[in-house]
Parts: sequence; structure tokens; C-alpha cells
Amino acid sequence: MNTTPGMSRESNFVTAAALWGLDHTDVVRAFLHEELTRPAYDVPLAIPVLTAATSVRETAA
Repeated sequence: MNTTPGMSRESNFVTAAALWGLDHTDVVRAFLHEELTRPAYDVPLAIPVLTAATSVRETAA
């Protein structure tokens, strides 16, 4: 499983960041800064309930 999609040096995300003057290292540092300085959640995040009966259309809405 790719846990960090779009983070290769050639990805669209990094390419778009370059349009703002940011390089790959800047993007990674920004992600790390956000993760390390953000306050912890004070409540658990909701866990989605998916069943075999759930259609693709229902999950996209």
C-alpha cells in the first residue's frame, strides 16, 4: 500500500508546489512541521462502516 501517494519528485503535487517556488524538500518539511506541531485530536476519529452491500455510488456521495 502506498501510504504517501504523490510524493515522488515527479508527482503532480510536487510539480504544483514548484509553481509556488517550493521544492520537494520544502514540501516534505511542511508536512512534517504540520504533523509535529498540530494539537492532538481530543476525540477519536470516526471509523467508516463499509459492507459488501455498499455500492460505489453510495461511498462517493
